[in-house]
Amino acid sequence: MIDVAEAAGVARSTASYVLNGADESIPEVTRQRVLKAAEELGYRVNRIAQHMARRRSGLVGLIIPSIREPFFSSLTATLNELIQDQGLRLVFQVVDFEKGRDASALALQELIEWQVDGMVVHLEHASDLPKFQPLLQGTPTVYFGIDSAMRELGGLPNSYSICIDLYSGTRYAVEKLIDMGHRRFCFVDRMFARNDSRREATIDALRSRGVHSLVTLESDHEEVPQRVEAMMKSGEAPTAFVCLNDIHGLAAFRGIRNAGFSVPEHVSIVSCDTSWIGAYADPSLSGIALPLREAAVEAANLLKLAMSGEETETRSLTIEPQLMLRQSTGPVQC
Repeated sequence: MIDVAEAAGVARSTASYVLNGADESIPEVTRQRVLKAAEELGYRVNRIAQHMARRRSGLVGLIIPSIREPFFSSLTATLNELIQDQGLRLVFQVVDFEKGRDASALALQELIEWQVDGMVVHLEHASDLPKFQPLLQGTPTVYFGIDSAMRELGGLPNSYSICIDLYSGTRYAVEKLIDMGHRRFCFVDRMFARNDSRREATIDALRSRGVHSLVTLESDHEEVPQRVEAMMKSGEAPTAFVCLNDIHGLAAFRGIRNAGFSVPEHVSIVSCDTSWIGAYADPSLSGIALPLREAAVEAANLLKLAMSGEETETRSLTIEPQLMLRQSTGPVQC
């Protein structure tokens, strides 16, 4: 730093401000002179030393249950962009909750050992919190998920929560299908799924409208086409499929087509998690559009507040999705 300052003919403090991007009031001519001197001398900013001096690592941790599904890959990419805009770096762990508490705790412990300044934790079920809370005490945390109980997590010390209200969105979608004349439904879920707000909303919507024909199909998406094809050939086939996400929706569509049925002429499909994949399908998938970027922006902003120690009355946010009707839904054909 001293050599750069001498070569540029400026004070050491000025060189420091320029190289650390800490003072935008420095004249551009001076800034360029410092940057040129640093380049000629091969100077590189020591980020580790910077963060040690500030008693921060400059890292933000992210816990997600999958990286393969479009929702989670998009969430990770968006959060990474927003966290970098704050001058920080994102590190993440994929936690398979089905592997039990020990696997979850181990993944989280590895992030904590990086001395992250804050955490964003995606929880599909608030009941998973006991796996994390003991390790996260003292770490600024934003909990992110779809379970309505997520709203209560904003009351935890040094914590905030964001809930995407997929219950309301799914219920509205199912009611729209009922209005189109559909009376036989299938909910397509992942293997070993626990009841979540999407399945609960489907059951509640059907019950409230006096519809009692619901089959639940739990399967890895690779096996969904074969199982749906068999279902469609079995007799009283469903006329409406409500699918966990676009991947399961497209897999169900393959099975419907293989059985000799058309979408939406014979069968309608709605996805509970829209992505670019469903938009490019033919026919394009109707679904519940999640305001992913809005949610990620809120998560990044809340985490920044938590890390700064600032207090705010809003510790829990609920974000409403929207139903996006595309080509995969239509009225029952008589």
